[in-house]
Amino acid sequence: MLFHAASGERMAGRKEEAAFLYLAARLRTSRQILFETGDRPQLLAIMNMTVGPLVMPALEADAELARRVVRRVIEWDRATPDPFRDRTEAKSGDIAKKIAEIDAGLARVPDQIRDDPARRVKAREADEEADRQMKAMHAERCGPGTLDPVDAEALGKRIKEQAELLAKAHPLVLSRAGGAVKSVNVGASKQRASGLPERLTVSVTPVTGQPFYAEIDAVAVITPERRVGSVKFSLACLTDLWVGQRQASWKDVCTGDPNAIKPTDRGGTELARFDIGADGKSRESPPQKPVCGFPELTLPTNFSVFAAGAYSGRKISFQIDQSGHEGTQIDVAVNSPDRPAVLMLGAYEPTVWNIGWSKETKILAVLVGGYHRQAVAGLHKSIPLLVSSYDNKGPCGYFYVSSDNLAPLNPLARQVFGRPVDMVYPAVKGQVDVGKPLPPGATLIRSADVAPESFYDKSAPIAGPAGLEDAVRRCRHAQFSASRCAPRRGPGFRQAINAADLQRLCSAQAVHLSFRAVRRQLCDLHNPQGCAKTSGRSGPFCGVRLQHTELPRRLVPCSLNAKIPPDVAVERAAGVPRR
Repeated sequence: MLFHAASGERMAGRKEEAAFLYLAARLRTSRQILFETGDRPQLLAIMNMTVGPLVMPALEADAELARRVVRRVIEWDRATPDPFRDRTEAKSGDIAKKIAEIDAGLARVPDQIRDDPARRVKAREADEEADRQMKAMHAERCGPGTLDPVDAEALGKRIKEQAELLAKAHPLVLSRAGGAVKSVNVGASKQRASGLPERLTVSVTPVTGQPFYAEIDAVAVITPERRVGSVKFSLACLTDLWVGQRQASWKDVCTGDPNAIKPTDRGGTELARFDIGADGKSRESPPQKPVCGFPELTLPTNFSVFAAGAYSGRKISFQIDQSGHEGTQIDVAVNSPDRPAVLMLGAYEPTVWNIGWSKETKILAVLVGGYHRQAVAGLHKSIPLLVSSYDNKGPCGYFYVSSDNLAPLNPLARQVFGRPVDMVYPAVKGQVDVGKPLPPGATLIRSADVAPESFYDKSAPIAGPAGLEDAVRRCRHAQFSASRCAPRRGPGFRQAINAADLQRLCSAQAVHLSFRAVRRQLCDLHNPQGCAKTSGRSGPFCGVRLQHTELPRRLVPCSLNAKIPPDVAVERAAGVPRR
């Protein structure tokens, strides 16, 4: 860890701190390998060859700097326990002698540098070269036009998802598949220096016929502010050759494979900006502010910065965006009677923040972050609000507050409010108390301008278990088509049911339930009247025939041991656990 920290300090230009961390790491590791061999000596040699040339020249070029740093390392080492130096076997014998030699070697470094002018001259040249390398590395990773690593992972995942959608809907793919695609999956990708995919190989499995592969190009435009401007997708070609069958000499399978099918028009499809249109009651700060902060806000000299949140709140059974994730809600109670406060609230999942405060509290501003949509209720319209999430491409990027995601908070707080966070409050079961404990009987102030329910998307399918119950209720009241009912045969029957209701029931985005739960509900719905439950694979079964062309006309077996067709049931690929 110390070696990596030394490299980071050197890249940031803090040479003395980098030298301190490097020498401390080298000292402790040199003792460790006296007791633990394995690959430790090789790892130390690698660090000396990679980190050493970046850090040590600055030390070797300045004898006084070397003396100061070595003294710091020795003082730190004496004051800090070392599990290897402090062992009983390290107090005598050969190990004690070797530890003394390691310590003496560190202490001699300043004098060796002072007595060797040629070494100092050579070190200055090496340090200048290291500066050039650091500058080039910084420009490559952090310069204008490069993507912030915080955003790269999430964007890479989204690019893959969009590539799969394009492969599944492209007319050329549908023509090659014979009209219907069963599944698509990104199998391999070629990446840019930024780590973003630029060519994705998507395996396409038709309903009938052999799988083939769609080569999808993704061109990302990165703004000077290191944000994603847009991503454009296009189908390069279709090929029957999987990656292992392609010749190594081919730079591009689309030009190397003589049988590759190329679209005549390679018009791209743009990755649409994910924006939820705000209604008149919405507090989502549309349009987004061009800067990450509150330019019109004048903060007093004495105020508190409170951060609160969680990965998600308590589930509300409704959706509040188009992510397909069930919405959550977090109730925030703020009590800061001594000083005015600014709030940093963050959750990963779609969340409605219901904010209330004591009568002695003054809230100066609220910054809300998250990956999916974040909405704010209960706040007076006079209080400045900025919502910055991944989905709305906000000016502050995205963040959320949890015990394993605290690192981004202080840098963002300094950028927006000019000072770090005073206290972090984790939300538990959709509730969080911020500041001092509320006195007994205290009431909270909440503005009636915006209610949490105003963000519920009533047009979207109800999510979670409540969504299943609602779908079953709708199915029971659906109009059955007698003309499509097959005649009863023995103990089994087939019944036509409205396809939209069954699609709603089995939608992976609307109902996050297991195969078994959906199958049981279907059986309970259709077994009780006119159908006997069966066992075994060979016996008759109860089923539902789909009557619309949007879904394939298949039967959903009622046996709990039978399989529901994957294009009808909740897909396990959607992340639904089996119960």
